[in-house]
Amino acid sequence: MARLNRGGRPSIRVAERPLTPSLGPRPGPADGPEAEATEDTEILDREPGKFCFARWKNVVMQAWAAQADAADLARLRQTLTRGGGFGIRSSITIVADRLPPPTEAARLAFIELVNNGAKEIVCLAIIVHGTGFASSALRSSITSIRIATGRAFEMTVLASVDELGPWLPPRHVERTGVEIDAVRLCDVVRHVERVAASSAPMLSRPPRDG
Repeated sequence: MARLNRGGRPSIRVAERPLTPSLGPRPGPADGPEAEATEDTEILDREPGKFCFARWKNVVMQAWAAQADAADLARLRQTLTRGGGFGIRSSITIVADRLPPPTEAARLAFIELVNNGAKEIVCLAIIVHGTGFASSALRSSITSIRIATGRAFEMTVLASVDELGPWLPPRHVERTGVEIDAVRLCDVVRHVERVAASSAPMLSRPPRDG
């Protein structure tokens, strides 16, 4: 059972990472975007208002609230390879509405990152919000990424978090043996999206004992 903080919300375990410097006084236990997540969701790295990298069970997530560039992908690569990596897993990428496609350098870096981790990634879901021109351009960019990766794993492009629930859990358990609840999965993904979009600084503290 998840432990509740003073605000009545489940607490989160946030990893201490050297990539994100201290940005002033730490918010209280009920403040900041991390306060809404559960203790088994780990924030791996975060740039306020731009991206959030997180892990839940053996599912790794990358939420983008702004256009990705090569420097962002370098941080993602460092995160995913730190400590020997994360082993067999599914990967979820969430892209906010009306974002332009990643820069060309970032696109190539993402292809390299996926190909290098192809033996460990069993499922890859990319959620692209929105229906306008920018979202269409982004989906076209993803199509080129899909072709370039060689598809050693199952990959899909979805239009909403709700579509993830029916798609990922059965494939994930079949390939990893780890069951994930569809409703809980979608809740965690939405939380990671909120953390990425938030301008609040990242908390770097261990979970509370009470």
